[in-house]
Amino acid sequence: DGTSTLPGSVLRCEDGTSTLPGSVLRCELNITRDAKETEKMEKQHVEETTTEATTTESQNPEDPAGGFVVIDMTDPTVVAKLKGDNNCTITYDEVNGCAKVEVTGDDPFFTIPMKKDQRFDGDKYQIIVLTYKTEVEDTTGEIFFTSKASSALASNHTTYFMEAAEDFTELEIDMRDDDNGTWEGEIRSIRIDPSTDGSDDQVFYFKSVVVREAPEEETEPETQKQTETEKTTEPEQTTAEATDKAPGTTKTPTTTNNNNQGGGANIGLIIGIICGAVVVIAVIVFIILKVVKKKK
Repeated sequence: DGTSTLPGSVLRCEDGTSTLPGSVLRCELNITRDAKETEKMEKQHVEETTTEATTTESQNPEDPAGGFVVIDMTDPTVVAKLKGDNNCTITYDEVNGCAKVEVTGDDPFFTIPMKKDQRFDGDKYQIIVLTYKTEVEDTTGEIFFTSKASSALASNHTTYFMEAAEDFTELEIDMRDDDNGTWEGEIRSIRIDPSTDGSDDQVFYFKSVVVREAPEEETEPETQKQTETEKTTEPEQTTAEATDKAPGTTKTPTTTNNNNQGGGANIGLIIGIICGAVVVIAVIVFIILKVVKKKK
């Protein structure tokens, strides 16, 4: 019996001799392993396999704006996998350090290869950003796509307008404007048609295709809305009220009703005076007439 060089295993040998010359010693090896050691080694193997799978899986670079990079065309190995599906050739341009798409005929397009880890949620990422440059003046392109819910490529597309750019520029395409409203759920493939007219002299340079979340719509603060509502429903002021509220003015007490009441009292007083005067005049006339009669 003896121990082996394997940890946790034991080497067992049954010794024997032979009477025949040149005989060989035969040993029966029974290797046993401790249960805990076996479990430990199996666990280690699983961890090594997982690590290896993770490192070999494609890793997309991060988008500085927080989006999801669908394809990085500054990587020569990635560009090598791109193929012009129709009337265009794709090569890696050493000068610009990205993919160069040369149009060779009508309706050029190419499809972006997307593995499972490159698929994304169309409800979350609604903006496609193409980083490009080109000397082509004012061209119209298209984006086609498939999703988990809709695999009909011809029905899933939107149109975009691209201007000439001497330097690399980001072109944002709002996929909420697609023709049939099918940009939703898991997006599984994207096809780029760089030009709908397809002139032979057209050349486009692409660095990346990124998807980002749509910016949130700006909403007015609740306080501002309430103030505007109050302004709308506030009753119109009269000239007198506006004068009373104007700075530097003194509000005059309202005496309209009191003046009316005083006016009534004044009228009664005047009537009384008139009546008294009439009586006095009548008495004087009466006395004068009486004196005149006595003289006669």
